[in-house]
Amino acid sequence: MTHPSSLPLFGCLFAIWLLLLACTQPVRPSPPIIGFHQIRLLNPHNADVDFYELRGKTVLLDIFASHCMPCQYFAKRWDLLARQHSTKGLRVVGIALDNQAKQILVPFLQALDIRYPVVLADETIIQGRTILGPVLTVPRQYILDGCGKIHHVFQGMIPPKQVEDAVLALLKQPPVCSPNK
Repeated sequence: MTHPSSLPLFGCLFAIWLLLLACTQPVRPSPPIIGFHQIRLLNPHNADVDFYELRGKTVLLDIFASHCMPCQYFAKRWDLLARQHSTKGLRVVGIALDNQAKQILVPFLQALDIRYPVVLADETIIQGRTILGPVLTVPRQYILDGCGKIHHVFQGMIPPKQVEDAVLALLKQPPVCSPNK
């Protein structure tokens, strides 16, 4: 039998437990991580760019902001790299993080003579719900194989030759995709 003096304590603990139970919200599962070839984003002209079309290609993905001076420098380098190695299977794609991207991006790309496709970041990119994870700094480059597997991630002001060497090395390796990719 319970001691009479412990009943008020037990009653208080039970009331607190009920209160906590009533205040808790159900745990929502995290949204699934989106694979690289499942990403679909809009370009500045509101046309869909489906990353599935990059399957089988080595991809240099450049995440940037137009106001970032190192990003502008890298964009020119990546454009030249894309032109030199597109016949070997290299594709360069830019993702713009600008707030006013639609208004800014077209003149920005024209001024720099950037010819590779550039798309606008959406909430899945910004919130890190893709294979790319959260993007906290720019410039940021990812090098992916034809299966959509990330081989290298570079961020900040790094020597462009380091990125270029990693791209060229990956171009020499055929991608080995697992059956479920």
